[in-house]
Amino acid sequence: MDLLDDLESLGSEEEQEEIQMDMDSLQGLTRHADSQLLKSTLEQISNYQLMNREITSRLEEDEEYQTIVNANSLSFELQYELGLVKEYVSQRFARRFPELVSLIQTGREYMMAVKTIGNEENVSRLDLSFLQPATVMVINVTATTTSGRLLSGEELSEIMQGCDKYLEMDDSKQQLLAYVESRMTLLAPNLTKILQSNVAAKLIAIAGGLTNLAKIPSCNVLVLGANKLSTLGLSTVWLGKNRGVIYQCELIANAPSDVQRKVARVVSGRATLAARVDAARESPDGAIGQMYLQDIQRKIDLLVQPPPQKQTKALPVPDEIKKKRRGGRRARKMKERMGITELSKAQNRMAFGEQEEEVGFGDETIGLGMVGSGSGKIRQFQETKIKMPIKKQKTFHTNNPIAASGLASSVAFTPVKGIELENPDLVKKEEPKAKYFGAGFFRPPLPKQS
Repeated sequence: MDLLDDLESLGSEEEQEEIQMDMDSLQGLTRHADSQLLKSTLEQISNYQLMNREITSRLEEDEEYQTIVNANSLSFELQYELGLVKEYVSQRFARRFPELVSLIQTGREYMMAVKTIGNEENVSRLDLSFLQPATVMVINVTATTTSGRLLSGEELSEIMQGCDKYLEMDDSKQQLLAYVESRMTLLAPNLTKILQSNVAAKLIAIAGGLTNLAKIPSCNVLVLGANKLSTLGLSTVWLGKNRGVIYQCELIANAPSDVQRKVARVVSGRATLAARVDAARESPDGAIGQMYLQDIQRKIDLLVQPPPQKQTKALPVPDEIKKKRRGGRRARKMKERMGITELSKAQNRMAFGEQEEEVGFGDETIGLGMVGSGSGKIRQFQETKIKMPIKKQKTFHTNNPIAASGLASSVAFTPVKGIELENPDLVKKEEPKAKYFGAGFFRPPLPKQS
């Protein structure tokens, strides 16, 4: 039988339908567990482990190769039948304790708890030390309010047979997986270089063979083998969502928690490529897997290294050119309004050795400082004096009647008439200056006689 055909054997749809119909009988659910192939494979594994032999010839021609193929295929078949047996037992024990299957998610621990509880009414007296203390506490509290009933002798016997069969099958599966893990360097050398033998064997068993694993996308490899964990009403912060078997790999488990998800994506991508190389029977020495492992290590180093330190930039050189500031009357008025007054200056000063006066209203008080002490001069207004140009001064004194002298009068003394009345508001207009030829030394030409 070819290796790929053995690893891809998942059972036909007709067999699965028959198993669903035989749910009432335990023998119909454990066909591979009771098969002669499983017994002979376990015997061969025991012999090869005692011999401690090494494969020296080609892998396909060695006699141990077929045992490795059968062990890997049977481990997957047993995993499927273990789920059927657990469903068989949980349906029957639900008449006694229906809440127990939701409190214990692991199949082996559930079977051990069922065998321990049985028809016992006081569950708190039983030894459930193989479970976590929090789970034991929840079981004891739930058992006091359960809606189940006591089982009959025949029902209890069927349940105990199912539990014993489950534990026996689980032991056989663990023995098969341990053997396959020890021989994974021959079956999938490149995949083993990345994931180690135990994780690689579990992935191959869950996927149903190396060829099936090679067909699965890397994003789906992340969730292969993920189990639904029961929180029992406790915190879910520590639980990772959608964590498959690949998270048990040392590369992912040893990575920091903040980059663990990114590392898992990198590892799953390279593991899928390595599985395709192994399925194609290439690189039997694992050289490609070693190259992928170095690539993964290099990417992990980039993910865990701290970000580059932020550099402190120097301030730019200030401009030495003096900035233009607004001046003029408007700027001066603004400075007068916004500037500190003499009152504020006096309030900010304190006399040495003297207590300042305070004024207040309600709960608020304000200190006056040196306001009110000394000369009492609070603020001195200074008038801004602007020098008027000379031309405007002449015009101002000439045209402005208010600017006339205080001795001006409307009575004028003249040598001809004596006293005359004059209007001082009337200003004599200056005569135009005589030109050089104003008097004239030339006579105009005479008109022509007709």
